[in-house]
Amino acid sequence: MRGLNYEITWEVVDVSAFVMRATGDDPLTRQAEEYAIQFIALDGPVRDGRVIGTFEGPAVGIDSMAYNREPVTDEEIVQFLLHIISELSPVPLQ
Repeated sequence: MRGLNYEITWEVVDVSAFVMRATGDDPLTRQAEEYAIQFIALDGPVRDGRVIGTFEGPAVGIDSMAYNREPVTDEEIVQFLLHIISELSPVPLQ
């Protein structure tokens, strides 16, 4: 996102949550857009009694995401992450 000249800011929500905002102009339409991703700090694979993963120890998870202040679905979050990873990875995703 920095490559697109988006401004990245971080906001603390509470002791276990924070938000990353990326704001900038779409390179094709030149319209302003904003991505906001809320992260949560995790101590392990269980949160509020629910098993959410298989990792050991601390991690950061994505709690929610919005595009132009509208919440997006879990599927859209996955597509967004896959897009970012494919841009960063030297090996193409299959």
